[in-house]
Amino acid sequence: MPRRLAALLYESLLVAGLVLLLAALFPGAATGTLSRVARTAMFASLVVAVCGYFVWLWSRGQTLAMKAWRLHLVDDAGRAIGWRRALARFAAAAVPVALALGAALWLIEQRDSLVAWLALVPAALNFGWPLADSKRRCLHDVIAGTRLVVSAAPPSTSSPSPRRGTPGSA
Repeated sequence: MPRRLAALLYESLLVAGLVLLLAALFPGAATGTLSRVARTAMFASLVVAVCGYFVWLWSRGQTLAMKAWRLHLVDDAGRAIGWRRALARFAAAAVPVALALGAALWLIEQRDSLVAWLALVPAALNFGWPLADSKRRCLHDVIAGTRLVVSAAPPSTSSPSPRRGTPGSA
């Protein structure tokens, strides 16, 4: 579980960088002077880019953060997942996260809003699910039929190098 949380934190930094980079392509985004059409175009491009990032990399088994933390995404049978299953996983994970982000912004303004507090429930269920699941999967993994597995450790680099002049050394 700590490995997944570390990967999630690392992934959030990578996605934040992607979002900031794309938002910079829209003049006026930093100052809030975008027209309604430009805001809609920026939002749509951000959603497509983030979705594309996850679906493309999940369908190949790992995102950059998952690779760093040696996590691999597979289906319930241990096989690689395709883009359809990756898209289902993204949708199942993105909806609770989007609700939670919206609720957090709403709670900044209205701390006593029951609706905003209730909008946090799906994310709490999604990410709290591993505590009750026998396979320690999040709810979006249950829905998509996927699971995270720890990849094999990389080969050790501490092995002694061959000595000069011995057979097989170059």
